[in-house]
Amino acid sequence: MVQMQISQRNKMHKEPNDQNYLLIDTGSDLVWWQCGPCEANKCYKQNQPLYDSTTSKTFRKVDCYRRGSDCMTIDPAFHCDLGSFECIYDVEYQDRSITKGFIADDVITFVLDQRPIRVTFGCSKNQLTGEKNFSASASGIVGLGHDAFSVAGYSLPSQFGANLMSMCLPSFYSGKGSILSFHISKLPRATSAKLLPNYRYPSFYFVNLYKVFINDREVQVNPSWWNFKQDMMGGIFVDTGTTFTYFPHDFYVIFRYIFRAEVRDIPMVENPVGPFDTCYKEDPIGRDLYFPAVKLYFGSVNSSTMLFLAQKRVVVNYRGLYCLAFIGWNRDQSVLGMYQLQGVGLTFDTSENTLSFDIDACD
Repeated sequence: MVQMQISQRNKMHKEPNDQNYLLIDTGSDLVWWQCGPCEANKCYKQNQPLYDSTTSKTFRKVDCYRRGSDCMTIDPAFHCDLGSFECIYDVEYQDRSITKGFIADDVITFVLDQRPIRVTFGCSKNQLTGEKNFSASASGIVGLGHDAFSVAGYSLPSQFGANLMSMCLPSFYSGKGSILSFHISKLPRATSAKLLPNYRYPSFYFVNLYKVFINDREVQVNPSWWNFKQDMMGGIFVDTGTTFTYFPHDFYVIFRYIFRAEVRDIPMVENPVGPFDTCYKEDPIGRDLYFPAVKLYFGSVNSSTMLFLAQKRVVVNYRGLYCLAFIGWNRDQSVLGMYQLQGVGLTFDTSENTLSFDIDACD
C-alpha cells in the first residue's frame, strides 16, 4: 500500500489528534477521505481513526452557489445541489469502487514537514455501493492527476500550484509510507520520458513509450502501437493507484509468449491463481529464482531512456507461486502500475512535460 499521512485539528485539543493514511493516486484528481459521522452501511471499516467533520474547528463546506466555479468541472461526476448549496460528487474508479459525498475544506497538517495548510477535499459519506470496496489500510485517496482542464482544480498539485511533483514509492511489502513533495525534487532524474497531453483524458500522465524488451528480445510491434488514435484512445499512462501494469490483450499475448520462452528451468503451473495467467512454482528447497528482466524505452532505444524492471518488479509472490505481474485486458490503453514502480523515485515536471524514473531511489 502506498500511503501519505495527514492529521486534522480537533475542537477539543490544541494539537493534531487524528492521523490517517491516504492512497497516492496519479490516475485521479480528487482528494477525499471518509468523513464522519457515517450512516449505517455507508462507510467501510478503516484501520485509522475516522475523521469527524463535526469535531473540527476549521472544517468548512464549499458553498457552490456562492462560489459556483468551484463545482464546475468537465467531469459529470460533480454537480451543484441548489437545495443544499453543496458541491456533490459521485466518483467511480476503474475497479468499480465508488465514493460519494460533498466538497469541503479544512486545515491539514502533513506529518512529513508539519506544515498546516487548508486543503479542499471530498468529505466522503458513501463508499459501499460499488462492486469493489476500498482497503481498510487507507482512509481515502490523494488524487494527484494533472487536472489541466478542470476549472475547480481539486487535485493536490493543482491546489498547491505545483508544476513539479516528486515521490518515492516504497517496496510493495515494506509497510512504509511514501515521500511526496511539490515544487522541488531531490531525485537525480536519471531516466526521463515525455509527458503527452491527451485531451480526452486530461488528468492522466501519458508517456511516450517506444519499445519493450524482455531480456534482449524485443516484443515486436510497430512503435505506432503506443501512439494515440484519432479519438485519443490508446497510449500508456502512469497510475500509482493501479496495482499492476495492464497491456491491451493483443500486445500482452506477444509479451507473455516471449516472457515464458525466456524463463529457464522453472516449472510453470497449469492452474494459475488470481488475475494472473503465467505463474511458476517456488523452488522446493528454497533457492532463489531468477526471472527475465523487462526493459521499457521511452522515445528511443538507449540507456538514458530505459526503465529497467527486474525480479520484484516483474513477478509477484502470490499464494505460494511466482506470477508475472503484468496483466492483459480488453482496452486500447495501457497502464504502468504501482507494482512496477515500487522503490522508484518519480519526478513529474509539467512545465517541461517530463516524467523521470530513478530506480532504487527510495529503499
